Amino acid sequence: MAFIRTTSGISNQHIFYGVDLVVFVEGGENSFTKDEVDNNFFSDHSIDVLFWGKLFDTYHPSKRIKYKAVGSKSTILKIAEEIINNNITTVYAAMDKEFDETLGNLIKHKNVLYTFGYSWENDAWNESLIKSILRSLGAVPFADEIVDEPYFKFLKDVKIGVYADGFQFAKGESFFPRPSGHMRCVECNINNQPYIKKVEIDNLLSKQGLNKGTLYKYGSRKSLDPKKDCYGHLFGDYCRHIVHHVLKIQLKVGSIGKEIVRRLVINDFINHFSSELRTYYSNQLE
Repeated sequence: MAFIRTTSGISNQHIFYGVDLVVFVEGGENSFTKDEVDNNFFSDHSIDVLFWGKLFDTYHPSKRIKYKAVGSKSTILKIAEEIINNNITTVYAAMDKEFDETLGNLIKHKNVLYTFGYSWENDAWNESLIKSILRSLGAVPFADEIVDEPYFKFLKDVKIGVYADGFQFAKGESFFPRPSGHMRCVECNINNQPYIKKVEIDNLLSKQGLNKGTLYKYGSRKSLDPKKDCYGHLFGDYCRHIVHHVLKIQLKVGSIGKEIVRRLVINDFINHFSSELRTYYSNQLE
């Protein structure tokens, strides 16, 4: 049913679904154009739906909400534009921040929401959550450094790559291969502790003609942070490899599916929020 071709239709979607709000997010099995979204194409399920749903449940527990995953950020941006131009209050557009803050591209409107970091992975994953997942699955004690060592080494070693990514984004390009191929920069053998392959980072820098001195100056000037601003898939996949490695080698549990790990993250990430993240999402959603 194509009931959102007009502004009134968009505004009244919540009535059709019997909810208070309709929230459009990225992700899902397919990516839809704005025209397709106007003809009611969307996915009910995506990891982004689960992430934003958890946040709305926390900060707006009494609200009844319909979530629509539409795939690409470009479509979300067009929905955000329509929300603003027509002063629509019953629809939200939620998306990954990427480097929008660094580049001055953030849309400032109460119905347009951004992740704090590059994407949901950057906000959800941290060393505390990794330890919590491992203790739940392994049911045995282990030393914190088993997680802390590879986690903080990643943040140190990936810094120049994050600076390069932000630098390239400003030119409409990217440093890390997207949407796949980013894990070429990581030791992914589950029998080995994961780490950033510095030689691969250097190869990418050389191939793209990037100078480290220039990048360090750019990253420092723009206050880029390895955890907050790392390409989300890279950061999330690296953290997941820590889980897989520790489970198999240290805790002798064996393998566990990628999707199960991601659901464990979504289920518990708010309990491991820093005070900065709590304040950020409280201000956005309240």
